[in-house]
Amino acid sequence: MNILIIENEVYLSHSISIKLSDLGHTCTMCTRYEDIMRDTVYDVVLLSTAIEESEFNRILKDCRSSIIIFLVSYVNHDVISKLLDSKGQDYIVKPFIMDHLINKIDH
Repeated sequence: MNILIIENEVYLSHSISIKLSDLGHTCTMCTRYEDIMRDTVYDVVLLSTAIEESEFNRILKDCRSSIIIFLVSYVNHDVISKLLDSKGQDYIVKPFIMDHLINKIDH
């Protein structure tokens, strides 16, 4: 699978990328909207909720054909409702166990 990781925590992004690459996935990492290669189709987008809201909305629009999994720092009903209403398919709370993320991607 072709996976886009949009995360402002570079260490976390790199760690995810290494693990997913070891499993045969192709990963692209970036920290902001301008770094996304728009001519590439991504099967899965791992999108941090810590990025700016304007960039967040642009990414959701440009990646609407991808499966979007949100990387969230905290969870409450309002946050999750808003995320899932914005066309995301799933979420995972940071810090997370890598196997849980892999299961969500494979599912």
